[in-house]
Amino acid sequence: MKTENEEVKNVPSTHVLPDLDTLEEEEIPVSSQYWEPRKEGSLSELKGVILGFKVSDYPKVDKVTGDMSVIELECAEIAAQLKDKKGTIYYENFRNGAVLLVSSIKDAVESGRVVIGKTPVKIEYTGVRKSGSGNSMDKFRITILK
Repeated sequence: MKTENEEVKNVPSTHVLPDLDTLEEEEIPVSSQYWEPRKEGSLSELKGVILGFKVSDYPKVDKVTGDMSVIELECAEIAAQLKDKKGTIYYENFRNGAVLLVSSIKDAVESGRVVIGKTPVKIEYTGVRKSGSGNSMDKFRITILK
């Protein structure tokens, strides 16, 4: 139980932090967005490095009932190099949980062909493949850049 004279101290000590106004921002942001290459106007390819794998919550709509639920989806995270209309390079983080994409990247990492955070890759969306059960699966072509 705290008394009247006690103060709650839950802030960082200012003598430990540098002057935050003098620090530069990293070029690659921490936040990411879900990459949906099937969507009209979306990027069809990304060039960058694989940052790792992360389980994300993903909204899923039941095609029959229209009910929406949230599923946990293992996603590959990619730091991609992009260019604005003036040609200036900038970076964004994307994630995608397509089964074929995630498994291909995991295989490349496990075999040593791709090193997380270091090996530059190009990921191209190549369309949709129907599975034996009638589900649609996104297809990708992943190449290592030298």
